[in-house]
Amino acid sequence: MDTILLIFLGLLLLKLSVELGLDRLNYSHVRKAAGPVPEAFSEFIDQETYDKSISYTLAKNRFGVVETLFEAALLAAIVLSGLLPWLYGGLEDILGRGLWAQALNLFAIVVVLEIPSIPLEWWAKFRLEERFGFNKSTVKLWITDMIKGFFISLLLGFPLLCLILWLVELPMWWLLAFLVFFGFQALMLIVYPQFIMPLFNKFEPLEEGDLRSRLMALADRAGFRARTILVMDGSKRTGHSNAFFTGLGKFRRIVLYDTLIEQLEPEELEAVLAHEIGHYKLGHILKMLALSALFMLLGFRILAWLATRVAGSR
Repeated sequence: MDTILLIFLGLLLLKLSVELGLDRLNYSHVRKAAGPVPEAFSEFIDQETYDKSISYTLAKNRFGVVETLFEAALLAAIVLSGLLPWLYGGLEDILGRGLWAQALNLFAIVVVLEIPSIPLEWWAKFRLEERFGFNKSTVKLWITDMIKGFFISLLLGFPLLCLILWLVELPMWWLLAFLVFFGFQALMLIVYPQFIMPLFNKFEPLEEGDLRSRLMALADRAGFRARTILVMDGSKRTGHSNAFFTGLGKFRRIVLYDTLIEQLEPEELEAVLAHEIGHYKLGHILKMLALSALFMLLGFRILAWLATRVAGSR
């Protein structure tokens, strides 16, 4: 167990060092960019907006450092204090030791461990984003989103957790669990945009006209067959703008924030969509999915090894 703890602390310190180092590099780079608007951007952005962009990026960077330190300290405290076995034991006394009870126990622990991060999420939205004029959400909407997220996680995650706990009793369980979890992740690429995202935002087809014709023509030229182009009411929560595509195969959709349509000209929107299609053409989505699968497989294998070591130490 001492070896496992040392490995944990070493990996935690390595992760913390890398993240803080990257934050420092980003902060220094942005600070150097402060001052007059670069000549290449002078036709597209005024000095006031440019200064605001610099200030916002630096503020987010500083807040990111606080988040990184808080999360690392919280994780270390949880692991080293013995809180997890204490919580698990206490909930086990209440719920019992059956499969469903174990799954509910683990789900409850995950929910409890998310609570300390809520104040930071609130600060990011209602202080940081508000200060720069980007937050359009309300406390009521923010709380409603959290409640919806909780029940969606319960509805989808609880049965998945039960299945994985059932697989633990089988030989090579870690490989079977990986296949189940990866299959679930792939299924979510289709289910999430179709059924879950509409629970949080409204999606309406982009109306017929020059903009839609331009974007569909661009997608056709690039070999990106999209089922439709949707407009999302992103302005309900944020002043930021975005564009993305979701789904696979015939379920693929192009999604534009309503803020993006309001802020950009049609040719500029073409450029934004071209960027997103570029991710598809270069295979970034599949590469990220493959990388995710690799780390997921490694994670399950490490869990199996840890379970064996812990069982052997008893």
